[in-house]
Amino acid sequence: MSSAEIIRSTNLIILLEDEIFADFFNTFLSLPVFGQTPFYTVENSQWSLWPEMPCNLIAKYKGLLTWLEKYRLHFFCKTNLCFHYILCQEFISFIKSPEGGEELVDFWILTEKILSIDEMDLEVRDYYLSLLLMLRATHLQEGSRVVTLCNMNINAQSLV
Repeated sequence: MSSAEIIRSTNLIILLEDEIFADFFNTFLSLPVFGQTPFYTVENSQWSLWPEMPCNLIAKYKGLLTWLEKYRLHFFCKTNLCFHYILCQEFISFIKSPEGGEELVDFWILTEKILSIDEMDLEVRDYYLSLLLMLRATHLQEGSRVVTLCNMNINAQSLV
């Protein structure tokens, strides 16, 4: 079962407990294709609508969650927003994992910085070399998480 299918089959009340999901779902619900924009506030677990509903329709507001589950969640799961949410969740779980952590994120950011520099440009050559030295000194030493992760036997890990 794919991540999008798992999201689609999960009760919306449970999904909305995740602040990140609520943010992505609110973004989807605010697309201009929809006339009425429901917005979920995680802090107080409240829905609000824009434009506001007339007073005589407030009684039907209780069915909003069921309607959203049936008619909006399904389409949300087919969008890039859903896939970005899944990627965000994967990234967060990786950062919190023993294999990941802050060191790998720092390594990635520093590597991206280095890759964006033209090493042949003499004006930034010293900066480029200093970043390379910093990368080597902080992330490419024996015992660092980056080196440990790169030296792991991937095939053995996937068999476990």
